[in-house]
Order: sequence, then structure tokens, then C-alpha cells
Amino acid sequence: MTAKVTVVTGHMFPLDDQAWMDRFKAGPEEGLRALIEEGFAHTTFADRFKSVEFVEPIRGLHGYDNDWFTGMGQGWALLGDAVSFKDPAVGQGLHDALYGCQFTKNAPVPPEITAAYGLVGTDPQATRTFLGIYNYVNEPEDLQAEIGRLMSAVSQ
Repeated sequence: MTAKVTVVTGHMFPLDDQAWMDRFKAGPEEGLRALIEEGFAHTTFADRFKSVEFVEPIRGLHGYDNDWFTGMGQGWALLGDAVSFKDPAVGQGLHDALYGCQFTKNAPVPPEITAAYGLVGTDPQATRTFLGIYNYVNEPEDLQAEIGRLMSAVSQ
């Protein structure tokens, strides 16, 4: 007995390609199967896709805006994915969720980390850098540099 697996996939083609648009409008499943067959013929994906059974209607999205919002200001910060649109074509939301899990593990925080966070919280620039990691404005290395700057100031 073969087990059934439910999978969600996303596929893209240029929206200005009227021939593809017409194929999808006329028959979404046939259009998608043709796109896979033509676009992935050089891979094993096309062969594997032939046996796919659709359990929901195929849905299309005719473009979207990738908007970024101001993520923080004096005394406030947007949480979660509110700072940006999560582009479905590249699976950005999944990446962000996995990345976020690293920051939000329910594990005891070592005293050194608690001290570093306390130090960061005393400095507006360091706080902006810390919060900027969550919306990809800054990298963790930027926070490391800020902590180094603050440590230098404390030791003088």
C-alpha cells in the first residue's frame, strides 16, 4: 500500500506571458501539469508530478506587492511578520519561522546573555540594532559589534 502525502507547491511564470495565462484560465490543472512538464523536464520532478492527485482547486495569484513597513520607532516595534509581506514564491515565511525558532527556544538563558541584554537595553543605538535583527535590517554580528562598543565604554 502506498501512503498518500499532502503537499503544497508554488510555481511561477512571467505574468506577461499571455499564452501561459490563457492556458491556466482554460484549465488550471492542465496548465500546471504542462508548466511542470516543460519547465522541469530535465529533472525527476516532472516524472514524479505525473502521479499527483489534486485534492483542492488550483489557485493563482496575479502578482503582489512586496511591501516593507517601518519595523520600530521610539517606544514601539512591530512583532512577528508584521514588518513585511512574506513572499510565497521563495518560502520566506517558512525560513523566518525556522530562524525565529532559534531565537525563541524555551531554554534557560545563561547569565552572560542576561547581562548582555541588560547592557544592550541601556543604550538606544544598541537596542535599535538588537531589534533590527528581527526584521533583517541588522545581522547578529552587528549586535556583537554594539556589545563590544558598550563593553569598551564600560571598561574605560
